[in-house]
Amino acid sequence: GEQQVFFKDAIGRFIVLYPFTACDEDEISVERGEVVTLLNKDDPDWCWVVRSDGRSEGFVPGLYICPTEMLYSKCCHFIS
Repeated sequence: GEQQVFFKDAIGRFIVLYPFTACDEDEISVERGEVVTLLNKDDPDWCWVVRSDGRSEGFVPGLYICPTEMLYSKCCHFIS
């Protein structure tokens, strides 16, 4: 059978818009305002990210994160 390769590539830095608590072993808990690095977005609903400490990584909902450059240009009022 064909095995799906899971690529990890630093796509960019994203800011977490909402706190998320992991419910599954391949998910990761993140705090609002935290900056994470996106490594894989093959799944339309979930993004594989690594936290800034570089040690913990896992899935977070794609709608919970926003590219840092987008945030600073358009929606600065979110950061308070």
